[in-house]
Amino acid sequence: MTSSAAVSPCTKSWAQACSKASIPGQRLDIFVDGRIVLELKSVELLHPIHVAQVVSYLRLTGARLGLLINFNVPVLKQGIRRVIL
Repeated sequence: MTSSAAVSPCTKSWAQACSKASIPGQRLDIFVDGRIVLELKSVELLHPIHVAQVVSYLRLTGARLGLLINFNVPVLKQGIRRVIL
C-alpha cells in the first residue's frame, strides 16, 4: 500500500467523480469499497440539509447506500441514519 492511499480516505473513483461534478469545495468523509458513502457529523440535530448532502454524494459516486453518522448523541446507535437511492 502506498503512503498516499493510507492517508487519503477517498478512493480514486471519488476523485474522478468529484472532478466531473461542478460542486467546488465539497468532499465526502469516507467512501467504502466504492459502494458505501459515510458522512460523519457531530451536531446537536441532523437536519434535512445533511441528508441532501449524502444524497448528492450518492448521485456523484453512483453508490446506492449512504450512512449519515452523528457522534453528538448519548448512544451512537441513535445517531445513525441510513440513506438509500
